[in-house]
Amino acid sequence: MKKIAVVLALLMVVGTVPAWAVCGSIDNWIGERAQSDIYGEKLVGLLLDGIHRVVESPYELLYHPYDDIANKGEKVTGLFTGLTKGLFYGVQNIVVGAINIVSAPVPGSHGVSIEHGHTLVS
Repeated sequence: MKKIAVVLALLMVVGTVPAWAVCGSIDNWIGERAQSDIYGEKLVGLLLDGIHRVVESPYELLYHPYDDIANKGEKVTGLFTGLTKGLFYGVQNIVVGAINIVSAPVPGSHGVSIEHGHTLVS
């Protein structure tokens, strides 16, 4: 039974790699839909954007400490500044996601758009 669990866990990890590779193009597609003048496209785009931001927000707590320690070379201070940035961006993503979900059905509203990039290469 343990062998089956290990194989399934390994397959799940390997299976997520292609999904991470297309995240940028999916984000662009969602952003284009959220800014559309066609009501149905805008509604779907804002709902997907809001859900995506809320689901992705815990990732910020992992990414920013890693970025500050590994890529910027800040060992001790990088952990604390990274956690602070991760907490800030995580809460910001949750708030903006909630605003986009609530404002999705409002005609003419295109929600809130924020950008902060993630680059794992220094």
